[in-house]
Amino acid sequence: MRSSPILFVLALAIGCVGSDGEYSFGGGGGPLPGDDGTGGDGAGDDGTGDDGAGDGGADGGDSGTSSGDGGVTGDDQASSDEGVTTDDSTGSTGDGGTTGDAGTTGDPGTTGDDTTTSDTGGAIPGCGASWDFADCNLDPWLKGNIGGALNSWACGDPGGVGPPGPNTGMWATNLYGNYNAQEGSYIQAPMFSLADCVGSVTMTITHWYDFAGGAHCTPFCDGGVVYISNNGGATWTYLTPTPNDYYTVWPIGSMYTPPDGMNGYRDSSGGWTTSTFDLSPYIGADEVSVRFILGGPSLGIYPVAPGWYIDQVTIQ
Repeated sequence: MRSSPILFVLALAIGCVGSDGEYSFGGGGGPLPGDDGTGGDGAGDDGTGDDGAGDGGADGGDSGTSSGDGGVTGDDQASSDEGVTTDDSTGSTGDGGTTGDAGTTGDPGTTGDDTTTSDTGGAIPGCGASWDFADCNLDPWLKGNIGGALNSWACGDPGGVGPPGPNTGMWATNLYGNYNAQEGSYIQAPMFSLADCVGSVTMTITHWYDFAGGAHCTPFCDGGVVYISNNGGATWTYLTPTPNDYYTVWPIGSMYTPPDGMNGYRDSSGGWTTSTFDLSPYIGADEVSVRFILGGPSLGIYPVAPGWYIDQVTIQ
């Protein structure tokens, strides 16, 4: 519990919340320059069969007793011994000449392998995505602000902060220390598609968090929440984990909305943990993204902590 809470609260609400829980984030500070990017999708080339095509029968000999040689496969077939085959494979047939063998068809073309994602993450065509942040430049996420100018998010390997992650590389609110007081910031996934998903879709995140304020502080309690957009980022909707592992006793108290006033991740996870979110209501959408939003304390006199570390995100 924080001691001697300040009696005044700086509250700056950015954007507007609709009755359906959607949020426009209008005027809250957009993505930071140079952080946006998309990973290329792989594409397998279709194989093409050989061009072998049988021309017509070969000519007969110049007498009724000699048979023409068999037809030869290929373009512009050579003629039999006596006759000359025309381009359309219609030579003159001698008395008693026999028809050449039909040309053989080329081998069927081989279809290229299906497009696959890279080993370190990216959008999966038609349904889902996966990132482990081993390479921060591959299919990079972007970062931005809900309000103000402070943003401590970075991708890489942390130094001396928290327990070692399951994988190499992660997104974190400061890889080497604490996030900022009065910070309202986020990281955002590249657009992915759920257009071809069937049945159900789940987002699983592997994360560790340590927010200042403790479990029972109010009203200045730091924390983080997750939002989703299914219309290319035009509007964003608050996501609740399934099962719900947000802290629900006291809401987050930060300078910007969201996450101010919302249930979210608070206090400390006590180590690396896995949380899941049901994305099934968004099946069929082709421009989907998620945001992980940090809310720091609204007054700079309050302490801060390491924050939120996200090691892997899988949507399938």
